[in-house]
Amino acid sequence: IARIPKKIIEGSKDGYKKHIDRMEREAKAGEYWRPKTAKLPPVQERSRLIKLAQAAAKKNKIDPDLFVDLLRQESKFDANAVSFSNALGIGQMLVETYRLLYGKNANPADLFKPEVGIDAAAKYLAQNIKKHGGDIKKGVASYNAGPDHSGHKTGKYPAETRKYLKIILGEYKKKKAEQKKAQAKKEPKG
Repeated sequence: IARIPKKIIEGSKDGYKKHIDRMEREAKAGEYWRPKTAKLPPVQERSRLIKLAQAAAKKNKIDPDLFVDLLRQESKFDANAVSFSNALGIGQMLVETYRLLYGKNANPADLFKPEVGIDAAAKYLAQNIKKHGGDIKKGVASYNAGPDHSGHKTGKYPAETRKYLKIILGEYKKKKAEQKKAQAKKEPKG
């Protein structure tokens, strides 16, 4: 399991500065929207994680296909992923966000447990979609840019968020179109 430096969890200025510097270097290299440590887990593990994600999505009343696409983009289903901004686990959640969801004493290391990370990510996405009146695009953008980003009002998101939306919503729309087409083939014709 990935180890989080204690300084980062406690928010020391030295740890924060070091990670901001790394974030800026990675942004210049074009690696700013993908967790730097993410690697694809074996097929069997990925299948198990997808099933967990689908169940968490249903529990939180969000579309399972959308949620699976979001997790794929966030971490490639790598439960040990750590991003340049110290987003942790399969849902790439920040410690502050996790503690807002589960209380100030929530242990950030738990985000590396797939069940915890998936549940937290589903809960957070559902809250963001609900906050924006069921608007999936704004809910997904909130997951990436933050729930109070000015782009929700103006429609102007940072390049990273626009790319994120294009990938996730593109995959989601493609799946929905394929499902609709398959359903149309099953239905008897006139």
